[in-house]
Amino acid sequence: MFLPQVPVKQVHRQLQPYILGGFAVVIVAGSLLFLSEASTLIVSPPWPFKFFFMLLAGVNALYFEFVIARRPEALPAGGRMPPSVRRAGLASFVLWVLVIICGRMIPYIPHWT
Repeated sequence: MFLPQVPVKQVHRQLQPYILGGFAVVIVAGSLLFLSEASTLIVSPPWPFKFFFMLLAGVNALYFEFVIARRPEALPAGGRMPPSVRRAGLASFVLWVLVIICGRMIPYIPHWT
């Protein structure tokens, strides 16, 4: 097990500023990249899917932070994570992989034809 002596709640609290800061950097960089090629991106078929998956990933993260993580049993001191935490993690992983896949498809499928 990884760092069994450190409570999960403490790790979560300490990593939160880095996660939020990293997310802010990604949002700013992504917005600037989008603005530089907005007319090309809007007509690309993978773009709406990428945006939709990003939106779902954001909703999943907000739901985790404001609902799941605030439950007393959500971040136990040891042992297995509860199913709700594992589902949120799996959903996050799958959604961000789909965002990456759709982003990589944009140059290869440039138009709805």
